[in-house]
Amino acid sequence: MDNETDDTHGTSLSSQEIADMVVGVIVGTVSVAEAARRAQVSPRSVEAWRRIFLDGGLEALEGAGPRRGCTRESFLQEEVESLKEALGEVFIELDVWRNLRDLRHRRPR
Repeated sequence: MDNETDDTHGTSLSSQEIADMVVGVIVGTVSVAEAARRAQVSPRSVEAWRRIFLDGGLEALEGAGPRRGCTRESFLQEEVESLKEALGEVFIELDVWRNLRDLRHRRPR
């Protein structure tokens, strides 16, 4: 098993430590926010690790180091998809707020 640091993701956790954390998130013994705080990473990183783990298990995480381009690309692609989803949610929320503002301005006072 590869116990090198995981520099690609900005943490010094080993693949096994990431896997243990992800399993904790999956089974509900730790929240994504708590896992992120403990690992000193963003919750989005924990979510990306969870998706990678579910897609390929521990082997996928072991290949997440800086020498494995395809896994790094996979992680970055997951991050892009996550950010696109978050941006979409922000646009929806913004639209709701705009609609509420427009409704307030239409009401007679």
